[in-house]
Amino acid sequence: MLALLALVLFGGEVIRSFTLAMLFGVVFGTYSSIFIAAPLLILFKLRPQAATADEEKPVGGGKALAT
Repeated sequence: MLALLALVLFGGEVIRSFTLAMLFGVVFGTYSSIFIAAPLLILFKLRPQAATADEEKPVGGGKALAT
């Protein structure tokens, strides 16, 4: 992002439009990932821990029969 800001400020006339488009893409993509995608993952319960939590539960859950 700092590189894009430097290109906007110090870049030439030709690259300025492209750099502004890239900068807006980075800003809005970051916003989307943080404030839109994260709540959707919580809403749909798609956490990485949810997939592995079922595999770690012991079968039976009682005491061992053999001593």
